[in-house]
Amino acid sequence: MRESRFVWLLSLPLVLAGCLTAHVAAYFLVAPETRERAEVLSQTGHAYLAHLPVIGAALATAALVGLGRVALASARGRRTPRPAPWLFALLPPLAFTAQEHVERLLSSGGSPVLEHAFAIGLLLQAPFALLAWLLARTLLRAAVSLGAALRRPTPRATPHLAPEPARCSEPLRRSAVLRRSPRAPPARLALQP
Repeated sequence: MRESRFVWLLSLPLVLAGCLTAHVAAYFLVAPETRERAEVLSQTGHAYLAHLPVIGAALATAALVGLGRVALASARGRRTPRPAPWLFALLPPLAFTAQEHVERLLSSGGSPVLEHAFAIGLLLQAPFALLAWLLARTLLRAAVSLGAALRRPTPRATPHLAPEPARCSEPLRRSAVLRRSPRAPPARLALQP
């Protein structure tokens, strides 16, 4: 089903945005002061976070394309699947764990498992994943509603109605009609029972 690809195109950026937000929030909790946080981030391989606005813009663009395609599919009368809850439940902790390990591997070669920021970041993945899933459902409903509002009404076939025969207010006598009619049968045949 093609529409499921568009739901993924919406869901995956939201999952990754939630994962990155929980990641950044963990470091804000561990090192609340700006100078201390900058030092911790530079020591742990987080230099790429300077490019977070570009990453966020790319994720937002992908999500908007997904929303647009879902709205278009809805306008064409196609059903759209819901975002997969398992994607929001499983991918953030896995992505965060992989991300932290790659960061440490590239910077110091150590493991982040025993660090305080890693534990907090891993715990924050669940609430941020739930928020991302709720946001995905809300945005998907809005896109489907927009598509339904843009849908052209299908022309309905109007039944062909035959005109009703004209009705007379007074009943006419058969003999009177037959006598006055220019194309009637002969009078003697018409009067015989």
